[in-house]
Amino acid sequence: MTPNSMAKKLRALAGNIPAQNNLLKQALAQETVNQVVGDTPVDTGRARNGWITSIGSPDTTSVPQGAYGPSKHKGHNNIGFPTRGGDQAFNTADKLIKNSKPGEPIYLNNNLEYIGALNRGHSTQAPSGFFEIAVTRARAILGRQKIRWKLE
Repeated sequence: MTPNSMAKKLRALAGNIPAQNNLLKQALAQETVNQVVGDTPVDTGRARNGWITSIGSPDTTSVPQGAYGPSKHKGHNNIGFPTRGGDQAFNTADKLIKNSKPGEPIYLNNNLEYIGALNRGHSTQAPSGFFEIAVTRARAILGRQKIRWKLE
């Protein structure tokens, strides 16, 4: 490889870093949503649907009270309990994450007054610290995937 061709490839790689980093950010955000929403204890589905994804700054709104019904995401959550609710959180997150741009931060937060109690183990459906456990698991899952930089 000549010095000129190597320099050309390095410039191409450097120019592609923002786009590649954005793909990595999007993948981590999506896996985090999947793990956190899936692990959230559920009664009515409000806490699970209370996870709000936003771009640029945290969203401070809360979801209204009410029954959210069974989830279209069939099966069980990540820790073995039947799914209920969460469709609103999953669907909103999917759209926002896919449309996020390089340099835009992605936030996931839950503003319900009782989410802290749930995370401290108030529900028998999830261990204390389920949020931190889910985030750690999302990072581990993504870390096992092979990330390849594209030279274009």
